[in-house]
Amino acid sequence: MAEDVALVCTDLVFTSKVTGVGRELGRQVRVYPNAKSAAAAVSPNTKVALLDLSNPKNTPAEDIGAWKAALPPDAVLIAYGSHVDVPALQAAKEAGCDLVLPRSAFVQRLLQLLGGAEAE
Repeated sequence: MAEDVALVCTDLVFTSKVTGVGRELGRQVRVYPNAKSAAAAVSPNTKVALLDLSNPKNTPAEDIGAWKAALPPDAVLIAYGSHVDVPALQAAKEAGCDLVLPRSAFVQRLLQLLGGAEAE
């Protein structure tokens, strides 16, 4: 069975990019509109959880913490957002995200983060 990737993102274009890369790597990407709904539907197969910080209404710290707590112990929670939104990046780290990246670095490392070879 393919390892699951959970994605919280409401940007349809970016969601398509992530799901496309996941599909290429044989990963099943499940998409949720917010961290609260992702926490309520955690799969025991989830290995990577991705969180778009661009919409703060969808990513309150308590929901991020609940999602992290609900994930399997070996899953990694990765948040990404605007490099200029330092408060959101810091809040995600404080809420329990394992890795917090500016969006540009996230895009560059997407293959690697989803379990593939390092992107060129």
